[in-house]
Amino acid sequence: MRNKQTKVVATVSDQRCGPDFIKQLHDNGMDVVRLNTAHQTPETCLQVIKNIREASDKIAILIDTKGPEVRTTAVNAPIELKRGQDIIIRASESTTTADAIHVNYSGFVKDVPDSSSILMDDGDLELKVIRKANDALHCRVMNKGTLKSHKSVNVPGIHLDLPSLTRRDKEFLQLAMEQDIDFIAHSFVRNADDVKAIQQFCKKKPIRIIAKIENTQGVENLDEILDYSYGVMVARGDLGVEIPAEEVPLIQKTIIRRCIQRAKPVITATQMLQSMIENPRPTRAEVSDVANAILDGTDALMLSAETAAGKYPVAAVRIMAKVAKR
Repeated sequence: MRNKQTKVVATVSDQRCGPDFIKQLHDNGMDVVRLNTAHQTPETCLQVIKNIREASDKIAILIDTKGPEVRTTAVNAPIELKRGQDIIIRASESTTTADAIHVNYSGFVKDVPDSSSILMDDGDLELKVIRKANDALHCRVMNKGTLKSHKSVNVPGIHLDLPSLTRRDKEFLQLAMEQDIDFIAHSFVRNADDVKAIQQFCKKKPIRIIAKIENTQGVENLDEILDYSYGVMVARGDLGVEIPAEEVPLIQKTIIRRCIQRAKPVITATQMLQSMIENPRPTRAEVSDVANAILDGTDALMLSAETAAGKYPVAAVRIMAKVAKR
């Protein structure tokens, strides 16, 4: 990932992963396939790996772990929340209802202080903590929205004491070692200890670790993370939820500059050509975004839903590769 020309990373899902499709992506400029374990099982992942290697032995493979994260539990039906409504949050695996939202992290109520803002569903829904009582957070809904099953939960500025690796992460790390995978991208890396936990688990067969920077702790501890990781990814999706959106461009530039100073590879990711999920051509703003990341010195650019589920995956790769060659 240190060649002069910026590399293209494309996400491939198990729903569209035939060798011919992967070869098309490669022929149009893709260098690395990303496998998003949040949407795959070890079995489907194994099939995609087989197809990649059948398509070409020149394609690198990156497995992206889900990492430590907080999500709401399942709902029986979508829940409509109104602005000004009061609702409680509990830490349990129970079904979320219109009376109580349940989250999958047992220490959530303990870790989150009064007056915190809690963001759900990638920031689309905001709740404010009014008080703590009876092992629950009593919250007020700040904007109307619909809550569905297993939505993301973020608490900007608050450090949650989540484990470095989940059981699911370990399953995929084991698969990565067995299959001689090129890179592991680990989600929600907060500090050097998170990287060390992967190194310890993979000590029998070390793998190059890409630390995904997507929360305030990751930004604050960038230097110590770079001490132990092979490189980093600027994961702008969750970063833009944890941090005000207007600060993300400057943080992106700062991370890229620091990686150049440290001679560490850096991938810029999320919504690079988002409109191409539905449209055959990108917006001018998207092309400028891609070009600016390249001019700043990013080693690689990543496509997510554009190639995993979008209508124009080959065109998205082709356009990104063209911009990279300019």
